[in-house]
Amino acid sequence: MRTLILTADKYHWCLRPFMHLWRKYCGLPATIAGFTPLPFPLADGFTFHSIGAMADYPVNRWSDAVIKLLHETSDEQVLLMLEDAWVTRPVNVGLVAKLADYAAQRPEVTRIDLTTDRLYNSAVRDYETLQWIDLIVTPAPSEYLMSLCAGIWNKAQLLKYLIPGEDPWQFEIAGSRRAGDAQALVLGTRQLPMRHLFAMRANGVMDLKMKWGVPGHPLSDGDIEEIRARGWLPE
Repeated sequence: MRTLILTADKYHWCLRPFMHLWRKYCGLPATIAGFTPLPFPLADGFTFHSIGAMADYPVNRWSDAVIKLLHETSDEQVLLMLEDAWVTRPVNVGLVAKLADYAAQRPEVTRIDLTTDRLYNSAVRDYETLQWIDLIVTPAPSEYLMSLCAGIWNKAQLLKYLIPGEDPWQFEIAGSRRAGDAQALVLGTRQLPMRHLFAMRANGVMDLKMKWGVPGHPLSDGDIEEIRARGWLPE
């Protein structure tokens, strides 16, 4: 399973903290998928894949870029993340591997959430027990079925709900309606193999301690100070 980190040129600065925290808490190999090559070296375990020229993919064509990327990716399951989804706790990589195998054996599964996104949904219910793993489901229709929190996707299912000409926020909202209409199967777990936050809010404000109550897991003071000391945080 390929781990794909989606980025755009203006958010390259997010990737140094991302790579540092990913190596510290996860360590799985990952591909950064963007446009212009990064202006700094990649950390060990990371590769870069260019989707094309940034000018060809403004934010309202975000979905076009993701569609192109998926067609250029041979893996049938992908772990999809955004560049500001900074991991804040050790990742249960064994559980991630089991869930990837589960998705591979069940092509009807659209997405398996790795975070708290499904667990905190008001429609959540138990779905299946897989050895020691408690799988949960939020039946369609349900809010944010197409959430961009870290998750494992069956690529063919994801391509069904991506349409050209959408930004990521439209995909999460309108795409969730499309997925709900189609009764998409979206799962999560009670074991929460990955904990991350979104470092940037839509208004450009950084929130590393989750002060505004958005579901997530804050960075420790030590991680924040280390990232700041390395000069990786903007003023």
